[in-house]
Order: sequence, then structure tokens, then C-alpha cells
Amino acid sequence: MDCGESQLRSLATAAFEVTFQSYKYKGVTNDLDLANQLKADGARYRDYRYWVFGRVNKPCYVCATPIVKEMINNRRIYYCPTCQPSNGIA
Repeated sequence: MDCGESQLRSLATAAFEVTFQSYKYKGVTNDLDLANQLKADGARYRDYRYWVFGRVNKPCYVCATPIVKEMINNRRIYYCPTCQPSNGIA
């Protein structure tokens, strides 16, 4: 499937925003309000830094479905099967 012009622009904008946030907030790419709440609740840095990366079998922050880890071409892929369905891409 090819992306349209608006999808490519949205992707480019999101990539820049996540990169800038990571730089500004010492590697945190998660939603900042959620990260701050988790930190205030005593969560470790690695537990509030990302939405799904490295969180295998932990509940999704949105729907509580356990995060899944798969290996594709020797790469780790983490995702929520409910919020981020693969749609047969992998």
C-alpha cells in the first residue's frame, strides 16, 4: 500500500515531534502527561519511557491488553494487538 501526500506529511511531522520530545525530555517518547503520572506513582524510567517498547506482557496504557513481542527479520516488534492490529502486514 502506498501513502498519499497528506499521510507522508503527517508521518514526517510525527517523526520530527517524537525525536524532538525525546531530545528535550531525556529519551521519553511516551505521552508526557502519562509519563509524569507514572513517574509520580513511582514507576521506573524504563516503565514510563515508551508506550509499548520493552513492555511485553504488560498492559497497554489505553486498553489494558497485554503488549505482544514478535521477532521479524531479527528485529523486535512490540505492539498492542487491540490498538495496533497488524492488518496482515507482518
